[in-house]
Amino acid sequence: IELKNFDENSQKAEIIIKCSKGTYIRSIAHDLGQNLKCGAHLSKLIRTQAGLFFENKSSPLDEIKTIEDIEKLIINPLELINLKQIEINDEEQKKVSVGQSLLNKHNLTEDETVILTYQTKLSAVATAIEDKIKASKVFNID
Repeated sequence: IELKNFDENSQKAEIIIKCSKGTYIRSIAHDLGQNLKCGAHLSKLIRTQAGLFFENKSSPLDEIKTIEDIEKLIINPLELINLKQIEINDEEQKKVSVGQSLLNKHNLTEDETVILTYQTKLSAVATAIEDKIKASKVFNID
């Protein structure tokens, strides 16, 4: 917690809090007011980061006007998913797309979850079960 600014006249403080998900910032403000015996509440809350996403790397919605704007800004989920990725071939893609399992020729450990990619696109989320790799979520690739 960092006190960035305090205005004595208005009794307003600007505070920066670096915290994990699930932290109740409004409760922290309330507790701070209780400890100072003066009461406190939030008048403004700005989330500057959520996981791997940062406010300073985002774009305001009013600046997104065309499909080209969206295409420039869209993030490939494969860049953010922290799972092993396995590129599958044409035959394996056909099997995955109709719900068939693949042989675990990648020596995945039991219950290991992986991302299956086809032509560098997200194809499926899958899990190793015995000697097979079974997709739990298949994505439409067009």
